[in-house]
Amino acid sequence: MHPSWDFLAPLKPTAAIIRALQLPRHKVRVVLLGNRPYPAPHATGLAFAVPEWCSKWPRALRSVRDEVYRDTGHHLVDGTLRSLEEQGVLLLDVDLTADHDWSVFTGTLLESLPDVVIVACGVKARKLASKHSALGSTVLYTSHPKAPMWGFTGSKVFSRA
Repeated sequence: MHPSWDFLAPLKPTAAIIRALQLPRHKVRVVLLGNRPYPAPHATGLAFAVPEWCSKWPRALRSVRDEVYRDTGHHLVDGTLRSLEEQGVLLLDVDLTADHDWSVFTGTLLESLPDVVIVACGVKARKLASKHSALGSTVLYTSHPKAPMWGFTGSKVFSRA
């Protein structure tokens, strides 16, 4: 965890599940907010990302890749989503593990980012992000990429962010 996130330490997250917080807080421009991580062994601590060795991408990641390309012309070279992270995109899930409610932790984290764009993907992400639009963040809502036909495809959330 980058030192700029130290105020979250009392909430006791483990290093593996907060991989997203290696991105320094001052560099965060956009939060891509998912619902919960992929199951093991695909979970990386980054929303929608998979490990480098993963050759079969989950549907949600394929939809993200397709929409990024359709919307911006940018090619995602691998499933780690490092290229998005390098542009200041915090890849975060509301729940950092599948077996625990992390919404207090994630809500605290979002409160510390008042001037960012939050792209809320899915119902749980929408519910949490809606609380933060009053704090100065711009919130863009879309369906979860796992179900692209419900509004994610063609949503242009990446260029709008």
